[in-house]
Amino acid sequence: QSKTVSMLASVNAAVINSLDDNEIVDNVLREVMHVLPHSDAGVFRLFDEDSGYLIPVSYDGLPDDYKDYRLQLNESVSGEVFTTGRPSIHNGRQNIIDAHRVMRPENQSFMERSQISNALLCVPVMAEGKRLGTLTTLCFSRDGAFSVFDRQVLESLAAQVAIAYQRSLVYQNALATSDRLEAMRSDLARKNAELDRAVQLHDTLLRIF
Repeated sequence: QSKTVSMLASVNAAVINSLDDNEIVDNVLREVMHVLPHSDAGVFRLFDEDSGYLIPVSYDGLPDDYKDYRLQLNESVSGEVFTTGRPSIHNGRQNIIDAHRVMRPENQSFMERSQISNALLCVPVMAEGKRLGTLTTLCFSRDGAFSVFDRQVLESLAAQVAIAYQRSLVYQNALATSDRLEAMRSDLARKNAELDRAVQLHDTLLRIF
């Protein structure tokens, strides 16, 4: 546990200190597997307000078509964790299967043809009380299991990720606002230059006539 806490304290700056939301998304699962080395796979989902789905924005150790495994609120483990804001641990294949009791037919079909892990841990990703998504890690080892300590570690990492991601969005919005203001300033400068030329032309014509 001491080693795990030490690793958690030195989480890669590419995740925690980055102001690039894409960089955070791309690196978060590498950090999860670094801090919880018995994790064999993982998925980071973000909630898309437009579609109402939890979308897997990055995943590791899972098939390529996992990108299509989108969840509604309350659906499957991640949907329930996102809705309630409470983490969830399931050890044992049957427990995991039972936990997926609420599923749309297409997702049920996807799960039936997928490899079921032997342990699953899912925590909400929240910043300032706002739920952004979920962070899930899986273990396929026959005797694999996640503990309450693992849950606490993943919750801590998810909290750091949430803050970093929220900060990156604020930064990106600030950049976009700055770009809009610069575009407005440039447009105003162009119009002023055109007005100056028009005034100069008017003065020239007055002197001629």
